[in-house]
Amino acid sequence: MLSADNKQCVIDSPQCIQAVEFYKRLTQYGIVATQAELEQMFKEGRLGFVLTGSWLIAQLRKEAPEINFGVTFVPRPGMDIGENISFAGGEYLVVNKKTAHPREAIALAKFMAWKNNTISFCQIAGKFIPSSKLADEDIYYANRAAERTFFDQLKSSKFSPSHPNWPEMQDILELSFSEAVTNKKTVRQALKEAKAKIDRYLK
Repeated sequence: MLSADNKQCVIDSPQCIQAVEFYKRLTQYGIVATQAELEQMFKEGRLGFVLTGSWLIAQLRKEAPEINFGVTFVPRPGMDIGENISFAGGEYLVVNKKTAHPREAIALAKFMAWKNNTISFCQIAGKFIPSSKLADEDIYYANRAAERTFFDQLKSSKFSPSHPNWPEMQDILELSFSEAVTNKKTVRQALKEAKAKIDRYLK
């Protein structure tokens, strides 16, 4: 979405236009609704396929144990086209540069991200994937095929740009995708306008 130096938005590149065109074509074979609505339909057995996150696994096991489900990678445009790239969600542990206790804060962040601790946290929460790359070797996940698929998907996933104005950029993106999918604007026009708005945050 942004150039390598975070100084320019590239959302109107041919690759991005192709990706959104593919996303738009998918809507012809499904339902356009909010994430929560789609997940609820899936739990009720009214939807055969949903793009979602690992949190839905725990919900299905608890709220719809009768649903026989599987987990696979995000689809790509064609058998020999592109990659199975997904958005990598998550949270950042940040230490304020003005803190009076930087070493202690960094030590706490490392403690929280330590393999055993992040695994324990995710087991208790029941809806997240551990941040440690070593977590997929843990015995807890050995027989959990659904969760393990998310580990494999993360290998080709992309994180959002590390930028202080990312929330505003995300709002712009969501609006442009909505306008393109609902035919209010062409994909090219929607992304070109989104680029212009996002570039203002990069100057």
